[in-house]
Amino acid sequence: MTGGKWIVMTVCCLFLMTSYAFCDEKIPAPEAKINKVPKTSLATPQNIDNVNKQLTEVIAANQKLQEDYMRRIEKMREISNQAKIHQRILEKIKKQTPSESSAVQQAIQQEKIRLIAEQARKNQELLKTLRSGQQKIS
Repeated sequence: MTGGKWIVMTVCCLFLMTSYAFCDEKIPAPEAKINKVPKTSLATPQNIDNVNKQLTEVIAANQKLQEDYMRRIEKMREISNQAKIHQRILEKIKKQTPSESSAVQQAIQQEKIRLIAEQARKNQELLKTLRSGQQKIS
């Protein structure tokens, strides 16, 4: 394999590997432009600069994918932690008997249950969009 073909092949492989390395989900990968190196003048400074530019684009695309993936993981952790807190609250409410709490406390407990149920529904929708890769996480 000649030097020019090897460089182009390496760039293509690096791009494919980095595009899918952190994609357990369907996250759209930014595309880097890959220009073919002419066969005649393989080691010119311009060709080297072009390949270097392509590699820089691949590295930048990979970094963007990693950052997006990490934001998604962090958001999923937050949702999981919130769900655990909500479970503990619900267990405490479940253990109390109606005779132990006043009408005001019962009203507060009902509102807590309503809010927890609403937040759980929103979190399920958010998880669904995170898994599909449709929402950009900031």
